[in-house]
Amino acid sequence: MHRIICICALFLLCLPSEGQLTRDAEAAKILDRLSARSKSDYPVQIAFEYVYESLIEKETVKETGSLVLDGDKFRLKIGEADVYCDGMTMWNHLSMAGEVYISDAEDSQGQDEFFISAPGNLFTFYQEGFKYELKGELEYQGNKYYSIYLYPENPEKNYHTIKLLISTDNLYLYSAEAIGKHGVNHSVIIKEYRRKVKTDDNNFVFDTNKFPDLEIIDTRF
Repeated sequence: MHRIICICALFLLCLPSEGQLTRDAEAAKILDRLSARSKSDYPVQIAFEYVYESLIEKETVKETGSLVLDGDKFRLKIGEADVYCDGMTMWNHLSMAGEVYISDAEDSQGQDEFFISAPGNLFTFYQEGFKYELKGELEYQGNKYYSIYLYPENPEKNYHTIKLLISTDNLYLYSAEAIGKHGVNHSVIIKEYRRKVKTDDNNFVFDTNKFPDLEIIDTRF
């Protein structure tokens, strides 16, 4: 329960020294093309697998989830949590607990629990606060991917590296993995990607009137 709340309130290498960090021009081209193509696909629907790994506790937890994304608006389902965001307000509905947490979307994006806390930034998060480099190409399960590593400029982040695998054929994002400083890693693996899906603004707004017994916890005040 606690892990799901943290994930939704919010997708091992040594960190190079500051002098070594750069914004690799080749990596930038790939990331910019990925971002532009993904934006042209909105609204998109994504099915994914989320993996939480604690090396200290020797624990691995997997969850399946889905995401509908249209610019800064999204609908995220993972575990018991159903998260709505209309670009201004975010509702985190925990059905089993009978609770909904309401927050400003901008405030929630400041959390440091991997980009699953701000799905609207899935294809653009690299643009600010990161150095990155293209590690090369690799083959996995018969497919070829660009391997790009990103390093946060803020030393207070809980992770030191984000690894991306991006298809060389169509520039679809396959996976993203955040490597934590304290032995806790987060991964998102995209299983299905559908472009230009039908949706409307109501899909991104949580209607509290449909749940009369729900406990509303509004953190905006």
